[in-house]
Amino acid sequence: MVTELKQRARRLKIDLEPAARVEAAGCDFLWRHHMQWYGVQRKQLDDFVASLNDGRLTKEVGQMKASVELPVIVVEGKIRFINNVLASVNGYSTREITEDGWQGRILSLMHMGVHVQYSTDRGDTARWV
Repeated sequence: MVTELKQRARRLKIDLEPAARVEAAGCDFLWRHHMQWYGVQRKQLDDFVASLNDGRLTKEVGQMKASVELPVIVVEGKIRFINNVLASVNGYSTREITEDGWQGRILSLMHMGVHVQYSTDRGDTARWV
């Protein structure tokens, strides 16, 4: 995925930032366009659920909001609800996240100015970024 993104960036004449700067911004991908910073945090579904539950997402959202003009989180993977509860993700307990609870969390992120995008896999995320 990284190689594909580097090639696309080179074709579009986009300068890539050092990893330390990207991480400090709470992003996985960071670029500058028209004098403003844009960033994307890629979260596989199991990591997204874990970061909701352990507080990492709150920290990363704060970093993104302080660092970039348009913070985006890409949730990667298939979201399924069984009996109104988020299905287990790669064996990770979802702590009984209901469909309404999921929508509430996504709406909270959007209310904070964070755009949420969905992708199916790494290749789809690379195309989206």
